[in-house]
Amino acid sequence: MKWDKWKNLLYEIALLMFCGFVLFATGCAARADKMIPDSFSITNKHSYTVRVEGSVEDKRTSQIPDAAFAEALTESILKSGVFKGVVRGEGADYLLEVAILRCDQPWIGFDFNISVEISWKLSKSGQAKPVWSDIITTSYKTTLWDAFFATERLQRANEGAVRANIQEGIKRLSMLRL
Repeated sequence: MKWDKWKNLLYEIALLMFCGFVLFATGCAARADKMIPDSFSITNKHSYTVRVEGSVEDKRTSQIPDAAFAEALTESILKSGVFKGVVRGEGADYLLEVAILRCDQPWIGFDFNISVEISWKLSKSGQAKPVWSDIITTSYKTTLWDAFFATERLQRANEGAVRANIQEGIKRLSMLRL
């Protein structure tokens, strides 16, 4: 009779561990508003409009949806004032293509140090050759003190790494002479 109690307890523990792993593995998607920097370091403001295209090429580990990333980029450009405005569709002076190439995420741990590598390319509308291009790598670390649940720490680390990259990308865009 005692073995049956232990066996049931072991099954329950295994089931709880499995459910926890599934919750951790799926994670939560990054939110656009949490990827927008609070402040920007701007050298020049450009008197041109820009169309922004954001994409996530690293689909293996990234918890960052294309739409949320594109929205964060657009809102950050508007908030920073680095360009006169953002045009959705045709008619912009420039095209800014930004793509997440790599997102390194740990599978398990108390601290999550996320690193993202993002490609930035600015072209005059209708021209294939970019005026400027760069690959920017940034990282962000969350600890157990930032959030108890691993999925939330992972989400916050993703958002923080992308937010830092957007902030740096806009800083570099503002240094251009267009």
